[in-house]
Amino acid sequence: MLDVYIVGEDAVTIRILHRIITFCANIKHVSVNILAEFPVRGGKIKEAIEKYNNLSLTSPVILLTDLDNISCAPMLLANLLNGIAKNQQFLINIAVDEAEAWLMADRLGFSKYFCVDINAIPLPFQTKQGGRNYCTEMNFSCKSSFDFTHRILQTCTNEAIKSQLQPKNGAAKGPEYNSIVTPFISEKWNIDVARKNSNSLDRMIRRIISLI
Repeated sequence: MLDVYIVGEDAVTIRILHRIITFCANIKHVSVNILAEFPVRGGKIKEAIEKYNNLSLTSPVILLTDLDNISCAPMLLANLLNGIAKNQQFLINIAVDEAEAWLMADRLGFSKYFCVDINAIPLPFQTKQGGRNYCTEMNFSCKSSFDFTHRILQTCTNEAIKSQLQPKNGAAKGPEYNSIVTPFISEKWNIDVARKNSNSLDRMIRRIISLI
């Protein structure tokens, strides 16, 4: 049995954490107990980072946040820790560029579930994340969630899904965004495919398997 705490930015991120942890636990043939969920917006994570670091001394803490507009993951990690010595059981994971990019890394599964044109979903490309070696990540020209709701969604052939996800009255996302996206994460998201198109996702999986 693995007891863990999880920290994520929103309902989508929290569901991704559950799914990935379960995926890793199944590989290692162990069960997982989520002791508590901490939904914390990205801007507030830094303020609470020392608290989570200390909490990891009792049981592992697995945190997932978005890279967003920071140029590379190592820079964001250094900014979050701000000189704090990270405990070994505190796993900080950064989705490049957002958790939605990890979902769309399963291009075929995502296009089928949301009834969008697969050719509208960007292909993975080689980029650098503060190191010497190139990494494979999805190639979005803007934030992946914005690209999904403002461009990719325009190719959707299911009017009900389109209406539920399409932003209204200047909102960033549609009114039923979470209720539509989270079932995909739980039931259809192919992590094995997605991790091949996203090194940041693959690194998170490897960290958790090593922790187990």
